[in-house]
Amino acid sequence: MQVRHNRIYRFVSIILIFVLTMSIMTGCSGKKNEGAKDTPVSPETSTEGNEEIQADQSDKPITALPLDTVMMTVNDKSYTLGELMYVIYYLEEEFSSTAIGYEEQHGIDFWNDIMDEATNETGTDLARKSMMETAAMLAVLLPIAEEAGYTCNAVEIQEIEWDADSILAGLNQTYLDRTGFTKDNLVEIIKKFTIVNKYVQDQTEQQKVDKDKITATINAKDEKYKQVQLEYIFLGTLVPDESNRETHIGAEETTALLKKAKTMLNQVKAGKSMENVYNQICTDSDVNIYYTEEAILDSELEKEMVRAIKSCKEGQLYDSLVETDKGYYIFRLVSNNATDAYENAVAEAISDAKSEAYEKTYEKLISAYSIVYNQENWDKLVLKKYAYPEEEDTSGMANDSEFFDLSGLTGDTEIVLPDDTAGGDDGSVG
Repeated sequence: MQVRHNRIYRFVSIILIFVLTMSIMTGCSGKKNEGAKDTPVSPETSTEGNEEIQADQSDKPITALPLDTVMMTVNDKSYTLGELMYVIYYLEEEFSSTAIGYEEQHGIDFWNDIMDEATNETGTDLARKSMMETAAMLAVLLPIAEEAGYTCNAVEIQEIEWDADSILAGLNQTYLDRTGFTKDNLVEIIKKFTIVNKYVQDQTEQQKVDKDKITATINAKDEKYKQVQLEYIFLGTLVPDESNRETHIGAEETTALLKKAKTMLNQVKAGKSMENVYNQICTDSDVNIYYTEEAILDSELEKEMVRAIKSCKEGQLYDSLVETDKGYYIFRLVSNNATDAYENAVAEAISDAKSEAYEKTYEKLISAYSIVYNQENWDKLVLKKYAYPEEEDTSGMANDSEFFDLSGLTGDTEIVLPDDTAGGDDGSVG
């Protein structure tokens, strides 16, 4: 059966990479316990006997669980919805971004698409399971990290406070009531996220792996790693139209662009640096022109560029413009054998091996804990209702004037985000 896990995008956060990787690679390891109120590790994801819950919950009216609803226990310590709300909010926001890219690429609704045909696990199931496992990870690792001396420094605390202000400014009273967010509880839980994130990063980096053995598995001469290093100016002849589709600029604009390209090439040939020529001739309005030096895979080069590079020696400026369907290139061949792709592949393989090693360490650690998820309450949790309002729900979302009094503002007026927002529960984990 086809498993679509490879379609899922990884998150930036080390914590979320780890949790999502575990969800994708190991799946649900818990035994099925039909009819039980509480479910031991791992979170149950089977849809058998639960069809109504597994239906598209985004279309159901919101029946928010009380924030004091117990969602899980770790070693007999209970954690309520309010205490886990930031985990839910954060992951819902991340999965919402994933869903946009997924739907653009595959034309399928991420939340209801089957991720694993063997278990009928949907995107919604995957998101919910990641929330559960992330909450457990924070509860388990936070005291360990704090005991090891991990804290947030002054710069991190300032950024955390900005994050909290940004979140609060983006939520109207309906969403503030639903999440229970306040400035204080947001700052505290984001601090805990940061501490655990730093701890996991360090623990992952410290894992012992055989780097030589890993490197030996990657062939530096493989065609997929073949690159050239180019310094170039690109003048593009394609611009987005109203539908955001690329379309060619008009004949008059193309003529003007070609004239500018020839002027720039002549100045570079006269001995001026390519970067200086770009800075002197181009302005902020020239959004379709840019200068850079980078390694490019041979497979990504346009055919006209491939031909031109073959006739060029390392260090040499190509003495003509290269015209392609996308625009004009002025380039210098810096190196015919760039190694960035190969080095990145090695670094990624080593990083993956360290992550896998830490996953095993974490699995061994967490097996010593009694973690019980209240599956009945998690199944009642309607997703896509915390981070972003749905289109049909926008009537409850405040506009800018409801958050800020915009009357009488001038160009010199400073807008200051609120320092605090009243209401809600503790909002912390640990």
